[in-house]
Amino acid sequence: MTYQFTDLMHAFGSALGLPEPEKLANSTPFSVNDIVFCFRKPGAESDQLLMLFVDFGPIPKGNEAAVYYQLLRENYLEFPTKNASYCVSSCTGNVVYARAVALEAMTVGTLIEVVAKLVEQVRYWRLDHADGRLQIAPQPMRRPAFVLPLQLKASAL
Repeated sequence: MTYQFTDLMHAFGSALGLPEPEKLANSTPFSVNDIVFCFRKPGAESDQLLMLFVDFGPIPKGNEAAVYYQLLRENYLEFPTKNASYCVSSCTGNVVYARAVALEAMTVGTLIEVVAKLVEQVRYWRLDHADGRLQIAPQPMRRPAFVLPLQLKASAL
């Protein structure tokens, strides 16, 4: 079944048992196991997409460089395949995961699965970063397996 954004948000909110499921269509945040989510429609020009935002939590003090490195690395690996990225909220300073998904491919069941997987991902991220000791050192750049010499000829003008 193909949903429009408003219908999908209402059906999803009803499936979760939210008291006012129609509010999800207005980008009202909701919480699952103390993890804040928000859905948005990117705008009138994009009726095909659903934007999903998840608050992963604060960046641990004293380990900012390792966390920022990890986020940049994940953005590099995930964006091309999942159309998703991590960012830092300008309002809270927390790490936020943003993902665009095709609205036509989304059902209430699929959306519940996506949210459940993200709840687990956030839970593990928070456990890994709870004490600020997780160190992820940047790996040195690898040289290519072979290097071809490049010869440029200067031309006389």
